Amino acid sequence: MRVVPRNPRFVPWDERGFFVYRAHPPPAKAKEVKKLIIVTRKDISKEDYARIERRLTELGFKLHPIVGVERIVIGAIGDRRMIDAQSLASLPGVEQVIPILHPYKLASREAKPEGTRILIRPGLEIGGRQLLVMAGPCAVEGREQLLEAARAIAAALRAGRHVYLTQDGQLSLDRPSAGWELKMPRAGLYVPWTANMDAGWTQWLFDQFQTPYEVLRNADIRRGGLRARFDVIVLAQQTMQSILHGTPEVVQLRAGETARQRPEYTGGIGLEGAGQLEEFVRAGGTLIAFDQATELPLTLFPIDGRGGLRSVAGGEGQSQEQAGGWFCPGSVLRMTADPKHPLAFGMPAEHYATSTGGQFFEIRESAAERRPRAFVWYAKSNLLASGWVSGERVVAGKPAAVEAPLGKGRVVLFGFRPQFRGQTFGTFRLVLNAVWQSSAAPLE
Repeated sequence: MRVVPRNPRFVPWDERGFFVYRAHPPPAKAKEVKKLIIVTRKDISKEDYARIERRLTELGFKLHPIVGVERIVIGAIGDRRMIDAQSLASLPGVEQVIPILHPYKLASREAKPEGTRILIRPGLEIGGRQLLVMAGPCAVEGREQLLEAARAIAAALRAGRHVYLTQDGQLSLDRPSAGWELKMPRAGLYVPWTANMDAGWTQWLFDQFQTPYEVLRNADIRRGGLRARFDVIVLAQQTMQSILHGTPEVVQLRAGETARQRPEYTGGIGLEGAGQLEEFVRAGGTLIAFDQATELPLTLFPIDGRGGLRSVAGGEGQSQEQAGGWFCPGSVLRMTADPKHPLAFGMPAEHYATSTGGQFFEIRESAAERRPRAFVWYAKSNLLASGWVSGERVVAGKPAAVEAPLGKGRVVLFGFRPQFRGQTFGTFRLVLNAVWQSSAAPLE
């Protein structure tokens, strides 16, 4: 009797009813992938680099170039059978061809056999033989504890209670012999019509820490009378040209295509608005500027200080030579602070900050009594904590945050973004100190 299988596709029978064995074809052999790192010479020409890229592309490699300060490193992924490492190494401009034998080459023990150790202070080291328990949401305190303290202070002020700041930076409900009485600050945040993510994160910071604020547009600043309405105005990360001129009336889309912006959304604060900001400071207000926004007061206000070189990663149209070799594409840096300075109250002497470019400041020598004063500096040595930088000697030990008096008020300049994307809780207090102290009244 002939039995018909349920799935004759896998158990075929011949026309006489006899079973015919057919071996399944072997699976296709997977392409063996090979990864290489090609390091170019320092003096490589554009023609030699183009020749290297063309040769790798002809061999079917997928390229991942990394442009460094002195040379270019190309990560190449392709078919192992097509590789001829010796022919690649012989190409003009190639200094070294390195095969990647294991994944995560740069993070492996092959690239760095010794362990990473971070010295916090003498006797305290991360990565050594000691077992450390680090403060955080699973150990000592979390974000909620910090937010509860901010909400408690704001609630006390709204309820009409007196809150004081002592000379050593402690908050108190009892009147100290010396210090300041805190009052709810009248804060204004400049939010341009151009897209500005940093302004959005500053709004988030104020919302989280119960700091009332009002959004300021271009017309609000040009209108003037700012000191009567505000104690402090904040300029989030934005170039001076963008703050002054904003969005043009005619916007270029694609080749030959343009779009016209509505008039109320064009332009910036202009020189008229910059003049109103200077008048606000002279009348006793506090102007806070982050990162590239410091260009505006440094350029247009009579301050005894100037901005140093920015990283190529943060400077628009700036060359490596103009930046003095300083390059910081977005890294965690070591910094030092003066905890006795009111704007640095509560900060440890050594801390970390995130920098995406990084401005530093130079304070001019002056006999004036109220001259600019730094309260945060880039570390003098071992600057990089996480990420990568180049040319750190340019900023090592230089001021990263400065208080510059002007008239009855002051300008607070941050060469980095202390509220960066709502993640840098360790430097939030630098912003909050400057905002809340803008309305504080000295005790007599």
